[in-house]
Amino acid sequence: MKREIFNKLVKWKNKPDKTRKILMLKGARQVGKTWLLKELGETCFENYVYINLERYADTLTIFNETSNPEIIIEQLELIFETKIVPGKTLIIFDEIQSIPRALWMLKIFKEEASEYHICCAGSLLGVRIHNGISYPVGCLETIYVHPLNFKEFLIARGKESNVKYIENSSIDKLEEMSFDHLEYLLREYMFIGGMPAAVQTWLDTHDYNEVKDVLTNIEDDYRSDFSKYADINTSRKITEVWENISKQLAKENKKFIFGLVREGARAKDYSLALQWLTDASIIRKVNCIETPKLPLTAYKERDVFKVYVNDIGLLTVLNKVSPRLLLNGDNLFSEYNGALTEQFVLQELGGFEDIAYWSKNNYEVDFLIQYETDIIPVEVKASTTVHTKSLNQYKLNYNPNISVKTSLRGFKYQDGVINIPLYMLWALKSILNKLTDNSIKKMTIV
Repeated sequence: MKREIFNKLVKWKNKPDKTRKILMLKGARQVGKTWLLKELGETCFENYVYINLERYADTLTIFNETSNPEIIIEQLELIFETKIVPGKTLIIFDEIQSIPRALWMLKIFKEEASEYHICCAGSLLGVRIHNGISYPVGCLETIYVHPLNFKEFLIARGKESNVKYIENSSIDKLEEMSFDHLEYLLREYMFIGGMPAAVQTWLDTHDYNEVKDVLTNIEDDYRSDFSKYADINTSRKITEVWENISKQLAKENKKFIFGLVREGARAKDYSLALQWLTDASIIRKVNCIETPKLPLTAYKERDVFKVYVNDIGLLTVLNKVSPRLLLNGDNLFSEYNGALTEQFVLQELGGFEDIAYWSKNNYEVDFLIQYETDIIPVEVKASTTVHTKSLNQYKLNYNPNISVKTSLRGFKYQDGVINIPLYMLWALKSILNKLTDNSIKKMTIV
């Protein structure tokens, strides 16, 4: 399965010993961190040694017995019966948060044994660090892994030629062409989501019930982690928040309200539970901004936000979405007050570093993204209708250079407004780059 992020791993591998840091993959369970590291070991090294520290937590006492990297390497060679050769062997520490001393030792490896290629992964690092684990600041190159986006799903479904055509086409060419055949694949993706196991199950079986079982099992694993890594009281609150997210997204006003989790509840009652889910990369908070200025992070309202899950497939499970909805016109996109569509758009905007939403005087724009020196409003529509009072008001107030409307309508660019179909949203950054290049060329000609 082709993952865009793999190129970053290869780039890390090729860095000189002195500048190369320890590679850390972060992300929720089941997003493909382990597969990526093993794939790196198989394709870019002569061999690799895979060490799941959660599985060997009771037997790998060597980390508590010495801080000498060479002695640890020798012990690992004996335990796993593998010769570890600098530059030729990839060392993979999975679930590194399970042995705190091993996490601390990464700093020693970077300082005293930088000739070794060491990478690690952890699903609940954010949660465990709060429990007193010392984090090796300054010696890690951290890469976040997310579920497959729609572009990766298209490639997995054998549509790489469509992807390349869209990426290589000019703005004018995109306006001329029709890609409506991708809309049905979008419907598939909105039910299946981007969890690698769910996507692979669909490729192997084309059975929505099989996919649903996989997603249900992943969701069950998440629930197990709630009780495994949190005390009883916090675990109960985490579960309550998790079960309430789909209901909050189904509201017309999707702002997260603590009082809807439990009657009379306030932020202080559930803030720890919400932070736990955020640290575990299971949810994502999108904060409100009333006055859009750069950088977006500095102007976010801390206590006003929406909450989304990490994968649209899990949202379909939480909402108990039936596959029959795929056959029912555009209802899939508008159901639950457009919650599935909005969740999809957030995931597709994952390539932008900072995301917020704008709300003021009963007007609301679904997302704001930061692109170079521009703040770009993104309005989400669940059908072919793209008229929006909120985006018009935003444009009237702030006169953005570029605005984005995404719906089921075809691609069009006019007067600074990009109308981009949902199934092409993954190409937004590429389109923005083309528009920027064209503007520079025009300035040069003038």
